Amino acid sequence: MSELIEEKELRYLGVKGIPHLREMGSAVRHRTGDWRVFKPKIDYKKCISCKICFTFCPDSAIHWKKSGSREIPVFDYHVCKGCLICKQECPVKAISADLDSHEDENEAKEEK
Repeated sequence: MSELIEEKELRYLGVKGIPHLREMGSAVRHRTGDWRVFKPKIDYKKCISCKICFTFCPDSAIHWKKSGSREIPVFDYHVCKGCLICKQECPVKAISADLDSHEDENEAKEEK
């Protein structure tokens, strides 16, 4: 039976191919969105604001914003890795996905 290896010990194993692991939920602090291949999009006409996408998102990349009389989900693309679990779990198929060109992120970098 293998033991859990703490993060501080993993750095010094010297075994090729073992990545440096981070604690769960750390994507919010590390802006991992540039890893994304697929970019999820929400069709707000279909969305029923059930918050299932929010519940299943492993990276806390979905936030809620007031829009008129209801709250709607909004993606934080700086953290969204494009895993599409939200798309898979959406009961009304309000989430679709396209290949991500990262154009909006590249434009933001050029403006700085």
